[in-house]
Amino acid sequence: MKTRRFVFCFGVVSFFVFCSYVYLTPYLSILGFKSAIQRKNYEGVRKYIHFNSVRRSLKSQLLPALQQRTEREISESSFGELKLLLLKPVLKVVVDTTVDSTVTPYGLKLLLETGRLTQRIARDEETTSHKKSMSSKEVKVRLFYENFNVFVLSTLTAGNKGAIDFYWERESFFNWKLNAIELPTETILSVGK
Repeated sequence: MKTRRFVFCFGVVSFFVFCSYVYLTPYLSILGFKSAIQRKNYEGVRKYIHFNSVRRSLKSQLLPALQQRTEREISESSFGELKLLLLKPVLKVVVDTTVDSTVTPYGLKLLLETGRLTQRIARDEETTSHKKSMSSKEVKVRLFYENFNVFVLSTLTAGNKGAIDFYWERESFFNWKLNAIELPTETILSVGK
């Protein structure tokens, strides 16, 4: 009788521990991501990012917004259609450069801490003074499940009107990767200014 009770209790505790671990895996992945960034272990950071998906998610937000803004500004001028035709390839280059600079371990760190996109590839030393001016108290972070396979890290930095949502998707039962980023309108409109 005691053996059965022990086996039952052990099974219940084991099940509870297993379910808790499964529930906590996105938090552990985000902590591993943050820790790798702080140690400047960029190879370690790469295992937490699905680069192609993140790039696609940013381009699909930035390019249409930049094209609309440019069309609005140029359409009223003389030769507006011709200027727009000439500027479209330039806009694509601006968006590609911004996305390529942002979707790096350093660029994602800057986006998380400041809410700003990296518009060119920079070294850590170039923004040390800017980073020091940003207080960690100015960033509000929310973590929540959107569904069983999607976890959201939402950051709201001081001075931004909207939150930046980082979507983490389950890669396997225990592993998560950053898969998409949703930017607020204010951040999208800051590109190319």
